Amino acid sequence: MTQVHEPTAGVRRLSLRKNFSWALAGNFLYALCQVGILFVIQAVGSLEMVGAYSLALSLCVPIFLLTNLQLRTLQTTDSHREFHFSDYAGVRSLMSPLAFLILLAICSSGQYSRETVYIILAMGFAKMIETASELCYGAFQQHERLDYVSRSLCLKGILSLFLIGTTIALTGSLVLALGLVAASWFLLFVFFDFRHVYLLFREDHQHDTNKTGLKTVWSELRPRWRRFTIWKIALGGLPLGMGALLLSTTESLPNIFIEWQFGTRELGIFALLMTLSFAGLPVINAMGQAVTPRLAQNYADGNVKGFQQVMLKAVLLGTGLGIGLIIGTLLCGEWFLSTFFGPEVAVHSPLLFILMGLAPFKYGFRFFGNGLTATRRFSLVLRFQFIVLMLVVVLVPVMGALWNITGVAVAVYLTTVIRALMFAWQTRVELRAIAENPQDVQFVRGLIQAAKSLTNDLHRLMAMLKTRMAGSSGLTTHESDLGPVSPVKR
Repeated sequence: MTQVHEPTAGVRRLSLRKNFSWALAGNFLYALCQVGILFVIQAVGSLEMVGAYSLALSLCVPIFLLTNLQLRTLQTTDSHREFHFSDYAGVRSLMSPLAFLILLAICSSGQYSRETVYIILAMGFAKMIETASELCYGAFQQHERLDYVSRSLCLKGILSLFLIGTTIALTGSLVLALGLVAASWFLLFVFFDFRHVYLLFREDHQHDTNKTGLKTVWSELRPRWRRFTIWKIALGGLPLGMGALLLSTTESLPNIFIEWQFGTRELGIFALLMTLSFAGLPVINAMGQAVTPRLAQNYADGNVKGFQQVMLKAVLLGTGLGIGLIIGTLLCGEWFLSTFFGPEVAVHSPLLFILMGLAPFKYGFRFFGNGLTATRRFSLVLRFQFIVLMLVVVLVPVMGALWNITGVAVAVYLTTVIRALMFAWQTRVELRAIAENPQDVQFVRGLIQAAKSLTNDLHRLMAMLKTRMAGSSGLTTHESDLGPVSPVKR
């Protein structure tokens, strides 16, 4: 197939540090708004509304993740520009309506009430718009302009929080609130996301004398349907889509079971507490995006020592954050729930403590998953995710029948621990396979060395901050610590 090369020399790219900072800020604010949405629905609505909202997410997210085929990942890794933006847009324009039809078939089964069906379909419309924005995010990331992604996420999160809170407070209708959210996301897609994609491509064309004008830029942006291209992109994205589906289904099944077995109110409580336990994920996701390319490069170079050092440092940082959240929950969990969510949620503070126990594994041990992904053993990742899904299918109903939603939380905890240990073990196996001396692959000893390295990094950071503070007060480091410095003799 003839490769298409989009000119990118004219686009001003951001540095890696700026892109990371923008990504961290945008993801953090967006996640904060998602927590705020649950808080607002519970405050001005009810726990039943929170449950219905969580159920709609649990049904929509896996379906759209599968049909999305992780096209954003394919875009950003398409370094040779094998396909046009219009090719990816053509695939997306076919798969998103297919996802909505699947969702419509599920709703027509008669299992849910009419109000719940309307909520699910409104969420489905919003997700369809979101998939279009994701296509633009792929173009932004390909051009190394994550500032546009971050600004879009911030606007999306703030608009969603404002519209849902205001609409429910005035009308009491979650369906109307989600409909307005979908409308605002469409306007954001048209006037921000797609507009800036057009500007990026136009900037490209301004540096290419062979391609100028609105017609040429539009021809590269509008969806294009070519059978062979669609088939090739779909085959490339299917394994990634399956992996995302397995992971999302694993996280959604406990919510679906709770709604089916105990009702939307209990689902609302469980969803609130589960969301709080994942409050630190934006930071961890940003770290994962930063370390995965370095891990992949170290693995390709056969640098086992460097691979271990990067991965285990990230494991320690994530685990430390998780342990800190557990301590905070133990000390202030009941007070926090009572202050922000009321006594009917505060009585479930022991359940929050159980779910917060996931944090060290969800935050720290997940970097073993990043390590295994960096080895490009995608078939093993899919296999492990399928095993964990089967464990969830078995453990959640059994333990839920024994201990209600507490049993569901324990089942989620056990499956998360099992997944983390499987990833850690297999990553060790992959490293030993390429190491000149397999005995060098020692995670326990490596964790100790990584802890020492992190301590040294912390000391250097403190010294740097001290130097800057001394400089801001008009003193140099030597003047503040050792007295005045003699002038240098020439």
